[in-house]
Amino acid sequence: MMLNNCAFVPLPKMKPQSCLLIIFILTTSINKLSAQPVPPRHRYHNYLTVGVSPIAMCLGDVGGDPDEQLQWKAGKPTYAFWVGFRRWHISRFGYRIHAAVGKYAGADNKNKIARNYRFSSDVLEAHLTPEYILFGRPFNSSESKHYLSVFAGVGIAHSHTSFEGDTRSSDKLKLNESALSIPFGLSYQYSIDPQLNLGAELSWRFFTSDFIDGIQTLFSKSDDLLANFTLTLSYQLPGNSNRRSNSMRYPCKCNWY
Repeated sequence: MMLNNCAFVPLPKMKPQSCLLIIFILTTSINKLSAQPVPPRHRYHNYLTVGVSPIAMCLGDVGGDPDEQLQWKAGKPTYAFWVGFRRWHISRFGYRIHAAVGKYAGADNKNKIARNYRFSSDVLEAHLTPEYILFGRPFNSSESKHYLSVFAGVGIAHSHTSFEGDTRSSDKLKLNESALSIPFGLSYQYSIDPQLNLGAELSWRFFTSDFIDGIQTLFSKSDDLLANFTLTLSYQLPGNSNRRSNSMRYPCKCNWY
């Protein structure tokens, strides 16, 4: 590469005092910009949320009534745990990302004793679910310490099943299954102090598979469904944009109800 024809323009020399003055001006400007309050429309809350489901049911092909229709009694209650991240915006909208692990079980012992199928499934799940507040607010205040929201989204799950029973020739077994899911439900949260929320949720997940319980029978009419009642605890993470100073300078007059 030839550099003989290149023209280099010499930079003007600067005194140390000038450099220090420029650095001081830039630093002061950055500090002023970072200290600017966040307008209400950009405020949000971040939460770390954990939950436990004392009631976790798999509604599939094992259990139910004698004609093998899908019933709410199809799975006996077991348990599930989950942990996730949740963000609420001032506009009533929010979203959550969470992972869950649960054990779901069912048996024909009482409902179809002649068939006598039994299963136990370990299910791993990951969900992304937008949420919308029906009433109340996620921002802790003296006016409202509770809110009710609805959520629905998409997810993925993997199940590993232990199955017992003498299957028929028409039955199909698949003990390891991965499937997409559609989670939806209702969530209630109550603020016990500025940093902590207690809550309860009802949630359901429709799957694109009929093998979450490990089996598909000749009488199967729909894919499997998981249903949970969950108790939650949410901790407000530091770094939320609605700092106290911001809310005082930009008081929120939004109608949350």
